[in-house]
Amino acid sequence: MKYLLLSLLLFVLSCSPNDDSNSDGNPTNDKFSENFGNEVNRDFIGQVVDAANYPIQNVTIKIGSSTVQTDINGVFIINNASVYQKFAFITAKKRVI
Repeated sequence: MKYLLLSLLLFVLSCSPNDDSNSDGNPTNDKFSENFGNEVNRDFIGQVVDAANYPIQNVTIKIGSSTVQTDINGVFIINNASVYQKFAFITAKKRVI
């Protein structure tokens, strides 16, 4: 596939009432946490589709240190991904042969 348009629909599925700090109660980097918040664990679900809105299978999705592959419907689920309260870096890669 020459052109690949990824459309990720991400939903945060759960929230914890104690999201104001990481496990030891202190941010690891004061400047970074001012902008993006503390580290938290979140659940993500999404779908990867092409420009014609067809699902793309076997796309590698990485969020934090968690990595999964999309299924036949282009859907991925990642549970307990370690991200920041206001920022999550997500990558989607499809190996084209």
